[in-house]
Amino acid sequence: MPIVVAIPCLAALPRYLPTELFSLLLLAWALVGYAGILDLGLSRAVTLLVSRQQGANTAALQEILSTALFVSIASGLVGGAALLFGIDWLVSDILKTSPNVTRDAVTGFTLIACSIPLLLPHLVVQGFWDGRERFLESNIQRVAGGALPIVGATAMVVMVQSSFTAAAAGLLAGRALALALGLYQNAIWREIRLGSIRRQQLRMLMGFGSWVTVSGAISPLMGYLDRYVLAYARGSTIVAFYAAPSELVMKLLVLPVAVTRGLYPRLVASHAIGEEGSDTRHAYLLIAATCVPVAAGLALLAPFILHFWLGPVYAANSTGVVRVLAFGFLFSAFAQVPFTQLYAKGRPELIAMIHTGELLIFIPTAYLASLHFGPIGCAAAWTLRNLIDLLILLVSGKRAAWR
Repeated sequence: MPIVVAIPCLAALPRYLPTELFSLLLLAWALVGYAGILDLGLSRAVTLLVSRQQGANTAALQEILSTALFVSIASGLVGGAALLFGIDWLVSDILKTSPNVTRDAVTGFTLIACSIPLLLPHLVVQGFWDGRERFLESNIQRVAGGALPIVGATAMVVMVQSSFTAAAAGLLAGRALALALGLYQNAIWREIRLGSIRRQQLRMLMGFGSWVTVSGAISPLMGYLDRYVLAYARGSTIVAFYAAPSELVMKLLVLPVAVTRGLYPRLVASHAIGEEGSDTRHAYLLIAATCVPVAAGLALLAPFILHFWLGPVYAANSTGVVRVLAFGFLFSAFAQVPFTQLYAKGRPELIAMIHTGELLIFIPTAYLASLHFGPIGCAAAWTLRNLIDLLILLVSGKRAAWR
């Protein structure tokens, strides 16, 4: 559903926003997506602990939820404040915006910073429903969290003002509404108790979440950092020709993630009943059945999709980018299964070490590819990284022991 919503919204926005402002908006979306690392691995830790507590009394679940929400709110406030402090440096030195849009960029990123504390508690709520295997509630929250911010941004640009500030204000309003709906659904706000915050739960959440944080910091960094590397290497104006198709591909990853979000609590439970292999095979088959046709269609129909979606200028400049990213999407889709296996086995430290090594190679590779080949070089670097990631995770997922 967020993809269905995002496609017409991203088609409308470049018709109302100049290319540089559209690039800034895509970079802001990437920044908010990366801010998800500030949940400190809590959403995955909540899923793991809640799935282990199936059948436990309400008090135990309240302790997990309340403690995780408290930490996520505090972390979000720190992250938002850090972005506010560094906005001038981000806009002037990193993104190298034109002088005539600097004021608009500073105001817009100020509003983006205010949305970060609203994102993190919403992720914890989603993790809570995943752990209880209440996937209807979990998916409703993902639809709201994925769709409402982009709808809000588009509505503000189309109906109020063609500026980055207006788009950021719409994104902030959408994020606030998504969190309100998350707390209202099934009256989950009634389960939150300040008195239920426990030091023991905090240690368990942070013990698992600390390694998830390292991996969570690096994994989306390699998914979104390429846009900033491209901006640094070639200037922010050209980013739109890469970031728009990249945003589409990142949205399509909801397909394999949907499979592995259901796989994660099942693997935790299946360890006790010996069904890990069956669950894993089913996950690979589901991902193949959904993602291979999507990747093939994306590569074959790239010029038609871009022309219809974003216009002839993007069709001329981004077709090769889409085709390269389609292969990277497929590698990333299959990598979600061994990635989830390692988390279910309680081995987030292995993922953290793998991704740290990959990052050290990815940054210079992406920079050199972007500098010499522009957007298509950046796409090739991202795709190569995903292939390497898949191969390493496959080996690690089979060899790692349960904890």
